[in-house]
Amino acid sequence: MTSTRLLTAGMILTVGWATPAPAGQAAATAPAGHVRAELLVTTEWLAGHLNDPNVVIVHVSRSRPIYENGHVPGARLLMGSEIARERDGVLNELPPVDDLVAIVQRLGIDEGKRIVLYDDSDGTLAARTFVTFDYLGLGGQTAVLNGQWPQWRAEKRPVSTEEVKPTPSSWRPKQLHPEIMVCLAEMRKLAAARSREEGPEAVPILDARSLDEYCGAVRGDAVTRPGHIPGAVSVPASQSIVAPDLPVLRPLPELRRTFEAAGLKPGGDVVVYCRTGMSASQDYFLSRYLGYNPRLYDGSYSQWNRQQDTQVAISMGTLQVRVTEKGGDPPLPCRAWVQRGGEHIFRPATQGCFVYDRDRSFSCDGEFVIRVPAGKLTVHVERGKEYFPVDRPVEVAADATLNVAIELERWVDMAAQGWYSADFHVHFGVKDPRVLRQLTVADDVNLVPVLGLWNENQPEWPFATDEAVLGVSDRYLVTRQNQEIERIGGGPFESIGAPLMYGLAKPVYSQRLDKTYPPDAVLVRQAKANSPGCLVDTDKVMWGENVVTAALGLFDMAQVCHNHYNRGRTVSVGWGMIGTSIEDEQREWGEDELFIRTNTVYYRWLNCGFRIAVSGGSAIGVMRSPAGHSRTYAKLDGPLTEAAYLAAVHAGQTFATCGPMLTMTVDGQPMGSTIEWKSGTDRSLPVVVDLQSIQSIDAIEIVQNGEVIRRVDLTGRQPAPVLKERVEMTVRPQRSGWLAARALFKEGAPNNPRQAHTSPVYVDVDGKPTASKRDAAFMIRWIDELMKVSSRPERYKSDADRQEVQALYRQARSVYQGIGQTAVRTWGD
Repeated sequence: MTSTRLLTAGMILTVGWATPAPAGQAAATAPAGHVRAELLVTTEWLAGHLNDPNVVIVHVSRSRPIYENGHVPGARLLMGSEIARERDGVLNELPPVDDLVAIVQRLGIDEGKRIVLYDDSDGTLAARTFVTFDYLGLGGQTAVLNGQWPQWRAEKRPVSTEEVKPTPSSWRPKQLHPEIMVCLAEMRKLAAARSREEGPEAVPILDARSLDEYCGAVRGDAVTRPGHIPGAVSVPASQSIVAPDLPVLRPLPELRRTFEAAGLKPGGDVVVYCRTGMSASQDYFLSRYLGYNPRLYDGSYSQWNRQQDTQVAISMGTLQVRVTEKGGDPPLPCRAWVQRGGEHIFRPATQGCFVYDRDRSFSCDGEFVIRVPAGKLTVHVERGKEYFPVDRPVEVAADATLNVAIELERWVDMAAQGWYSADFHVHFGVKDPRVLRQLTVADDVNLVPVLGLWNENQPEWPFATDEAVLGVSDRYLVTRQNQEIERIGGGPFESIGAPLMYGLAKPVYSQRLDKTYPPDAVLVRQAKANSPGCLVDTDKVMWGENVVTAALGLFDMAQVCHNHYNRGRTVSVGWGMIGTSIEDEQREWGEDELFIRTNTVYYRWLNCGFRIAVSGGSAIGVMRSPAGHSRTYAKLDGPLTEAAYLAAVHAGQTFATCGPMLTMTVDGQPMGSTIEWKSGTDRSLPVVVDLQSIQSIDAIEIVQNGEVIRRVDLTGRQPAPVLKERVEMTVRPQRSGWLAARALFKEGAPNNPRQAHTSPVYVDVDGKPTASKRDAAFMIRWIDELMKVSSRPERYKSDADRQEVQALYRQARSVYQGIGQTAVRTWGD
């Protein structure tokens, strides 16, 4: 990913190792203003040192199964629970020194060994381990992996499942460094000095908790007196990384500005704390990395707030917000948060608002009250894709209430034109009709077909029959008899799939359901047999067995705007998706691999003659996106009903989008149509594409049989406030196939490619079938890789299972062989 490349190749200094500090020395403070680059290493550096006998790699894990399912080759396991203990009622304190020495010895760490730490989460456990090793005198020979395990996986670096059991060492600490820890008594003095700002004694104090915990809006566990230690400045640990599931450090200048704004002087002292000493470890590590001299108040706020005589600072105000539609008066359901810097405040006091932690936002019925830190803030309000979002600057005084009125303006009304939106991937509020009813209107998604079952293998729905469909209004509808069976993970080609099944009469249920058996196609066939009107979708075209499901004609739609296109970031390939070894040419795919291959695999299916509509889904409840962030639009001729919507999707009358509105006609016929064309005809087929967008668009492209035949560059055009563009051309088809349009743009950063994409218009030339030898051959190579995976002894519980699966694979392979033969016979491929 470009952002990662920038962050790890210059803007964040992560160079090779400097000379380790002398034995027993803590990670020394760098000269004033200098970064201690040796404390941070890149995934590239680590990949080049996997076999270095002088490097010890330590995987700090939340649970043993995570480590057992995959880790950096050679990494030794350290459980996070081993380095933090409860003491005197305070959580996450340093264990006794003898226990820590035993851990170091068990890991096989000796003097002079270079230690690289990483964890399988957001970096908190790795940072806490760094603090522990710094205390033991190992800080000078210890580094942290930038991006942690999530980044290693995202880059498809080598993975091992073998547990490493090193030979224990006889290491003993030469010098402990208790001075890096601050006790309660000293913290009282530091807080008093900071409150009075007594010159050199006024050491900066950083609070690493979330902004809403700092200001007292949220208590947090083990907190009875919300607020913060007097004199402390809020520097949330979460702001130092790109995202919790992409824990790459932010650019160095940005980190430096954050710490300088908190009052830190080059090479100066700083004390950090959080609630229990864990998140503060990240601020500790960053302070050390940036050349400061950090100390950790390990008891942190959980200890401080329990004391009878400690002071607690609260600097809070209240926002009372009312949102309406422009020109209207009733409150308008919407999504919102309040922002200061990079931190979101998203826990309103109003009953009936529903918080979505992963997106750091909440939905509401149009009115909310929220406690916020005093000062300058921004209120963000949005309502799906058809309204202009609003960012309203405000300034809130301490102990005061500020009333804010916000109007949202609709820039397009698609439902009035017969185009209704849907999010075909919803995991949020599954069991709560109140949440679902609000979700559909707050995010302006006309149809929310929530996944009533997700990996639960049961024969009955977990809700009453009269709650299967939740009518909200003539524009909004929630359905619940939908199901996802997700079996993903592992290396290339090892995933099974994640079929999304909509409009089911009853759940898909199997007497046996495990990680690899039965095949997806068997489950989907059951859905089609028991629920003739149901539709089957896939959230990622590149899941392992999708090539089989497609060959058997079981997919009705495929998500080209999917859940890895999060708000402001892209989740990369992995999780057992198909590898690149089967591609026609081997090349460096770069950061856009998922985007490019999502489209090209879909195009290959179309070229093989399968008629599959485009769809979109966000996976709210799992991913960092609101409902409808990626969505589907379908053209209905009458009122909105589940049956009418699914029928429109089945007919291919859809476009999928991450924002823009995009439609296409060919010879006056809409998406999903089939045009009968005679070769040798004098006239051409007119193609008309219409775009509307409030985002800047890079280009509109018209695609025929997988190849771009027209590109209109729009990089110089800005929405004012809406960008409208029509593209017209004519084509004379030479073989049966299809035409589609797409609008390409970036969401927030160059490494976040996004699109709107129409379903195809199909063209039958002389009544002959669509077929492609090249694309059929790709599918055959894909199936051959599945056959290799299926032949592994541990893949199935019995040979009978293996034989059944492989027979299905061979059936699919014969389908593609037939397509290839048809392409040779009919089109001379």
